[in-house]
Amino acid sequence: MATTLGFPRQDRVNASQGAVNGAGRRRPESLTDSVIENLVAALLGVALLAYLVYALVRPERF
Repeated sequence: MATTLGFPRQDRVNASQGAVNGAGRRRPESLTDSVIENLVAALLGVALLAYLVYALVRPERF
C-alpha cells in the first residue's frame, strides 16, 4: 500500500472520496448558470435593501 506522506489512512480516505462526492458524475456547471444565479441574488439583495431603507425612512407606512 502506498502511503501519502507517511499517513496510510489518508490513502483510504482519498480512495473512498470518489464514492462520497460522486467523482466525475456531475455535469460541469456552465458559466451562464452561475452568472444568472448571481444576477438573481444581486437583484433580490438590492430589492431587500431598498425595502429596508424605505421602511426606515417612512416607518408610519408600516
